[in-house]
Amino acid sequence: MNKLAEFGIHGASLLAAITGKQADALRKSMGARGLTSLEASILKDAKDRYKRAKALGYEDIEDRYHSDETFCDRTHEDGRGLANCTFDDLTAFAHLPDPP
Repeated sequence: MNKLAEFGIHGASLLAAITGKQADALRKSMGARGLTSLEASILKDAKDRYKRAKALGYEDIEDRYHSDETFCDRTHEDGRGLANCTFDDLTAFAHLPDPP
């Protein structure tokens, strides 16, 4: 639902409100298999942030937060903070059980 809200689409009749241009943009952002689950998206983002921190020579995301002023500023602009960086460090290696 939030993904559709990014395109200015709200309410029950979502498909009726989509223009052709919006539908193409939505398909492009969702990919061939549709939207990923929230859990999968969180894990992927955490792993990406961790890999990026390691590639730049930091010990982990929290180390990058403390050492890289630009990263710290961007993190705050996104409404995130140190607690989120710590969460990402832990989540990057999480193995969640399959849903029932």
